[in-house]
Amino acid sequence: MRSVPAGISDLDARSLEFQTDGFPAISSRRRQLCRCSHGEGSYSPGIGYSIGIALALAVAVFARAAGFDRDRVFYPTVVIVVASYYVLFAVMGQWAQAVIVESIVMALFVALAVLGFKRYPWVTVCALAGHGLFDSVHDRLILNPGVPAWWPSFCLAYDLTAAGFLGLLFIITPKLSQALGPELAAKPGGLALKVPPVGIVLIVAALMLSVSLGLPQFAFAVPFRSVVAAAEALIGVLVGVLSVASFRRAHTTVNPMEPSSASSLVESGIYRLSRNPMYLGLLLVLMGWGTFLANMLSWMWIPIFVGYMNTFQIVPEEHALASRFGEEFAIYKSKVRRWI
Repeated sequence: MRSVPAGISDLDARSLEFQTDGFPAISSRRRQLCRCSHGEGSYSPGIGYSIGIALALAVAVFARAAGFDRDRVFYPTVVIVVASYYVLFAVMGQWAQAVIVESIVMALFVALAVLGFKRYPWVTVCALAGHGLFDSVHDRLILNPGVPAWWPSFCLAYDLTAAGFLGLLFIITPKLSQALGPELAAKPGGLALKVPPVGIVLIVAALMLSVSLGLPQFAFAVPFRSVVAAAEALIGVLVGVLSVASFRRAHTTVNPMEPSSASSLVESGIYRLSRNPMYLGLLLVLMGWGTFLANMLSWMWIPIFVGYMNTFQIVPEEHALASRFGEEFAIYKSKVRRWI
């Protein structure tokens, strides 16, 4: 009789076929166990989603109240810890190949966490959201027998909730993102003012559609979906039209790629409510698209869109306007929020 490695349960032992070199090969029964551990058994993913959302909100609120998130290392550390669990589960499952593959994936998220810590805080938001997407497809990409049944749904919900909370903090309190890392606009190279905002919207809309088509299991019901989606999109279009009208009345350029060529600072009309109503309108259109798709994972691209716009479009614009209009823009900036 062939020996069974220490730590393997009787059930696991019956589902393993051992090769002559001592490394386990996956049997059909083992594959069934792996699929079951990823939610195809009696376990309900809804429980994992609920607990993940609740715990992420509890941790985020506590960190905010205690002041932990004032240190820019807090959320990058969360990314690293979350990414490390799949490696731990691979070790617990005593599956060498899974350990190697999971370690490579973890290294990618560690690199993103370091980048978010060192330079661009919004990369941390994207890393959390990206790991949530990875959770949703993990069982299709990597065979890891040690992953508990509840983990993928729990981790997905936790990651997306944490990403959304952090992104919301950056939107509501722009100074927080500045405090958590150097502003990219101080070095306006790379993608700053390079891609038209409408192009970004089209790219994000396509990515949302691809997620919706590729992962239909994350669809959710929305009452009067088409009506709600159309209303959101129409409001967004109306906000955009009002924004352009304000620019036309001021006889200044609406070209978002050349903010330094503005002939006057627009503060009237809808610009009394938002410094960037054009981009707010685009955001509302994307939210309408997300409502129409009715897929939970599609919505993860919304905070990524906001992060991109803040980093590569809005902040560089603000620097250009501050250089051109000086104190006038500083006063306007102190009175009106970036988004709403």
